[in-house]
This record gives sequence, structure tokens and C-alpha cells, in this order.
Amino acid sequence: MYSHYATYLRSELFFRVNQHFPTTNPNIIAGIILVTVIVFPFTRFEGAWNYRSNFCLGTEAIVMNKAVDYVKSNHTDYKSYRYYFDSNYGAIALDMDYFDTTQMFRTWQVPWDTINPVPKGFVIWDDWYSAFEYKMTLDGLKGDIRLKFIREFKENEPWGATRVVDLFEIMNPPFEKGRVNE
Repeated sequence: MYSHYATYLRSELFFRVNQHFPTTNPNIIAGIILVTVIVFPFTRFEGAWNYRSNFCLGTEAIVMNKAVDYVKSNHTDYKSYRYYFDSNYGAIALDMDYFDTTQMFRTWQVPWDTINPVPKGFVIWDDWYSAFEYKMTLDGLKGDIRLKFIREFKENEPWGATRVVDLFEIMNPPFEKGRVNE
């Protein structure tokens, strides 16, 4: 049933085309459509491909790479640290397992323990995932005495916006001597 209907539609389409263009061969029309589909992505039209935005790393990944490269170059034992970030690309840049629950955490999971020492770690805040998806404010992180602001990394988008990643190191607060940790 379906094949008969498809054949009917195909013949109806060519019949209508031949009414308007009686000397046109259906193979020519199919060839023009095929060439258009193949050539269009390489033109400069708005819907065509753009090499930088379609086939390269996104700006959020580039700026995340800058932050991770800074950590790698300044901390040779970077794999022993805990990382708190929200962008999935962070684990790729660190060459670590994203699902490793002993080293990879979201920014909202930063330990705010003031009694017990906290394992060494970094908080990598980005301006999209951390700010909008997880509602972690940059001012809140910068104002926290348990976090040491290290550096801000920026990269411009092709259309003019600026992407930002801030790097913080988790600092242990001073503990009282002789106090038993609860």
C-alpha cells in the first residue's frame, strides 16, 4: 500500500514539474537539488557551516583549558587534588574520569567544614554552568575566606561575548591547637 502511494506522489510531483517546465528532465532536477544540498554548507550564507563555531572547541572549552593548563603547570601533583566544577569539559581537560566520585564534584558540593581539615582542591567557576545551571554566584565564592582566588581566565566568543572562568584554591581555616575534631 505504502509503495503504491509513494509511487503515486513521485509521479504526481514529476507531472506538476513537467507542466511548468515541459522540456525538463527529472534527472536534471534531481541533480540540481543534489548539488544544492552538497554545495550549500560551504557557502557564506547564514545557515551554512562555520568552521570555527561548528568544528572547533567551543569558547567555554577553550577558557576551561586555560584554567586547567594553569593548574597543571603550577601543581605537578594535580591528579591528587579534588576538583569542584560544573562544566563537563573540565574532566576532559583534566584527563580524569568525570564519574569518579572521589575527585570530581559540582561547585555546590564544596565542603564548608570549619572544624575538620578539608582535602586540597580547586574550585573552577564558569560563567554559564556554575552561574546559571547551579546558581553559584561568583561574589559568594570571592567573599568566602575558605577559598583563595587564584586567577580569572577570559576568552571572547566569535560574536563578541566574553566567557569567564575563575579559579579558586580550597584553603583550610586555622584550627585551634589541642581541639578535638568533632
